[in-house]
Amino acid sequence: MTIPLQTGVMYGPLESRRFGKSLGVNLLPSDQKVCSFDCLYCQYGRTRLGKPVRFPEAAEVEEEASRFFSSAGDRREEIRWIMIAGNGEPTLHPEFPKIVRMLKSLRDRWFPQVPIGILSNSATCHWTDIHDSLSLLDGRFMKLDAGSPDVLGAVNQPLNKNIWPQMIGGLYRLRHIVLQSLFVRGDTDNTSEKIVEDWIHTVAYIRPESVQLYTIDRPPAEGSVQSVERTRLEAIAARLREKTQIPSFVF
Repeated sequence: MTIPLQTGVMYGPLESRRFGKSLGVNLLPSDQKVCSFDCLYCQYGRTRLGKPVRFPEAAEVEEEASRFFSSAGDRREEIRWIMIAGNGEPTLHPEFPKIVRMLKSLRDRWFPQVPIGILSNSATCHWTDIHDSLSLLDGRFMKLDAGSPDVLGAVNQPLNKNIWPQMIGGLYRLRHIVLQSLFVRGDTDNTSEKIVEDWIHTVAYIRPESVQLYTIDRPPAEGSVQSVERTRLEAIAARLREKTQIPSFVF
């Protein structure tokens, strides 16, 4: 059974394996997952098409974020990150560039030392306005679970079946990024020798600042998906470091 959707714009603070104590920002509806991928392992379940989408308006995001930041600031909470994530892919919000600038302004007022980051599936980073907005953030944690379009299709199931070249080109042009790569086993497996070699080759082309490797930690959308043992993740990370000298970490 997958986890419930976030019910509002702001949530947390959460204790994250990778980011410590963080505030979450959900730019997506509270009643449905909205994403350009349909990943087998998604903690929010499958991507369903056809239902009308109502994104929270920028003014609504500003009002709730301002109230949330103010309250957390008054309590003197020690926040490590403000992370844009939520119920799917946040860059799909039609006012994403405007909201990024607004969140930075609120952050500067209430938490000037706290970085703002994003968890993105990377499928829109080749769009000019999204690229420019991502570049304004302090942290860009971009998904890359595959080293070929076939594996991308099997693991992440993008709604745009031809997204691979644009996505990889966008990641290459987007500087100072961290790649987040999730590995799974089961009916679909992205840990085999050939698949890992292709992934390493693609990571080397993109040249991120670092790579975060992990596996499923919550019930996935597809029941056949299985987690990967830590020793295998450590072996993949070591292989990446050996071949590319790119820092890599297992979570």
